[in-house]
Amino acid sequence: MRIIPCLLFGLFTSFNLAAATPDWADTLSNFQTHRVYPYVEKAYRLEQQQDFRAASKQLEYALGIVPNHLPFLRKLAELQLKSAYLAEAATTIALLPDTEQQAFWESWVYRLSEIVSVQDQEEVRKFYDAVPAGLQQKIATHFAQHYISVNKPELAADWLALLTEPELDLLLYRARYAVTQSQLPKAEADYLRLLAQHNIPDYRSEYCLVLASFAETEKATEFALASQPAPELAACYRQLLQLQLAQGGWQIALELASGLQQVDKLAQSEARQLTIAAWNLRDVAQLQYYSALGEVDCLDQTELLLQLNETKLAAAQFRRCHPITDQQRWLVYAEKMATTPELVNARLSSIAAKRERDRMVRARELTAGRVSTVLERLFQQPLHSDDYGLAVNLLDQLNEPEQQVIYLERLYQQFPKAEVLNRLSVAY
Repeated sequence: MRIIPCLLFGLFTSFNLAAATPDWADTLSNFQTHRVYPYVEKAYRLEQQQDFRAASKQLEYALGIVPNHLPFLRKLAELQLKSAYLAEAATTIALLPDTEQQAFWESWVYRLSEIVSVQDQEEVRKFYDAVPAGLQQKIATHFAQHYISVNKPELAADWLALLTEPELDLLLYRARYAVTQSQLPKAEADYLRLLAQHNIPDYRSEYCLVLASFAETEKATEFALASQPAPELAACYRQLLQLQLAQGGWQIALELASGLQQVDKLAQSEARQLTIAAWNLRDVAQLQYYSALGEVDCLDQTELLLQLNETKLAAAQFRRCHPITDQQRWLVYAEKMATTPELVNARLSSIAAKRERDRMVRARELTAGRVSTVLERLFQQPLHSDDYGLAVNLLDQLNEPEQQVIYLERLYQQFPKAEVLNRLSVAY
């Protein structure tokens, strides 16, 4: 057992029961001294035998004869502390003059720290109010740390609630425990106190995420945007970004994305979501930036620009698109935005896409009155059965007899029909 580090026990060096005129008897009458002497003398002997509990009992008998006798109260408090009877010691200390209590309370708290594992918490709380305020904080701190160490958060929380100026680690623990109990006001108050004392990114991020988890989106967003960007805040930026996007907070989402990009790289999926946010805000510059960052499909970018009536930008974007992946869809936009040479030179692999492209080119050429050009392009490749009617129809529109003969001959080579032969005979 360690010696209690307190000078108060030096007060009893003169507590010599064997002396003819002991100090403790100075204020007692001869009769009182005679009556209490056996108890005091026995207490002294028991103390020498290290039986502090029995010794304190003898002093209690003596105090029954001379109530509140100060030397006996001091000695009784000392013995009770030595015997680890803190409840009784607290009662005794409370009877001492205020000027003497502080030293005893400090020894009481120190003794408490030695026996906390076996001390009944409720017993200590019973006398808690009698302890000076400064020592109350020591007691509460000690018990909180003890119950945290043995993983009893509920008991730790009871003591943490008594702390007015908790240490940083206890303040953080108390805030986190309040979160687990869905007590946001308490948690928020402790987080703000923590940040006021130690404003580091880890704590800022944790506080921000707590606010977000309690659906305090506006408050969390305001805090995040006002905070100095730091890598630790990336998780908070991301969570708030998703919340703002889900709620249609397009402008705030873009602001959060700006903060996030200062500390971390945007995910492709996030960039694509921000593309839609920019589209909703009709912010063309942001739309182009995030669509490129998110590798949004080229034709999708074209469509988004068209929806914003940005036809020139849409056309420029379309010209960066390759028809390889979705040829039929490419042709839909090409019909409006591709030039005829671009259509003709487009590398299409699908037979269906090629035929659709040829139809589009043919329609343009015919609109321009270039029938012979259409026929020439048609005959550059083997004709299909359904091309026969088209060829005949085009020949009917051709007003150049010599050219008609040439194309009728080529048509007859692929379709040796009587109808074609008759037309050739007439043409000759």
